[in-house]
Amino acid sequence: MIVYHFILIPYALRINPYQNLKFSDIIFHYIMPFLTLFDWILFDEKKKFTWYDPLLWIMLPYLYVAIVFIQAQYEVLDRIANHMNRYIYIFLDIGSLGLLSVISNILGLTVFFIIIGYLIYGLDQIKV
Repeated sequence: MIVYHFILIPYALRINPYQNLKFSDIIFHYIMPFLTLFDWILFDEKKKFTWYDPLLWIMLPYLYVAIVFIQAQYEVLDRIANHMNRYIYIFLDIGSLGLLSVISNILGLTVFFIIIGYLIYGLDQIKV
């Protein structure tokens, strides 16, 4: 939700300021994350996270980044026909931004997500 709202939407609006959000995007990028958070707050057993869990949680976004880089190496006809970039996320586009900028983006998001992870860990430790 955070990447979508603060990185992808502003970039998309710079390209086409008249585009509308799709209902599926709203459900997937806003409603689902909020429902997941509320489910955790209301129903999950607390004090189950360990101090190193936020470091483990970052592995899934890294796996996703690897998948993005792998898929960028293959020509997909739909992407070519629609004149879409090889990379599905502009902040990971090595061709446009350069390797150092992409590494900087990944490291910045890593730090941000680890901070969020430790905030969640801290909330989990609060006795309710």
